[in-house]
Amino acid sequence: MKKIIEFKDFTFKYQAQQEPTLKDIQLSIYQGEKVLIIGPSGSGKSTLGQCLNGIIPNIYKGEHSGSLILDGQEAFDLSVYDKSLLVSTVLQDTDGQFVGLSVAEDLAFALENDMESQQKKKKKIGDWAEKLSL
Repeated sequence: MKKIIEFKDFTFKYQAQQEPTLKDIQLSIYQGEKVLIIGPSGSGKSTLGQCLNGIIPNIYKGEHSGSLILDGQEAFDLSVYDKSLLVSTVLQDTDGQFVGLSVAEDLAFALENDMESQQKKKKKIGDWAEKLSL
């Protein structure tokens, strides 16, 4: 199987902290795997996710060492847009992360941001709804 996410000797420290939140992380995730990250409050679960989805370093600044590879590319070298094609986040409160009043509106959200035509949006939404049995 293809390695899709890899943390190698990865350490991250927020600007305002003395000690790193993540220290010497070694983690490989392969395509198709389902992985559960658990731990007590303050153990770095959210920080790990924010490194993956680009919130770190784009919103929360800090220092990192080691490497974080996403689909063969160094994550901290990718633009937010390029990273968004590889990684997404599902929040704990899933009701709080949707933007539309219907499934179709949520499916259309990214297409609207990409300035897709109405005709193209309808086709793509229909295709995805069919694929997802919605």
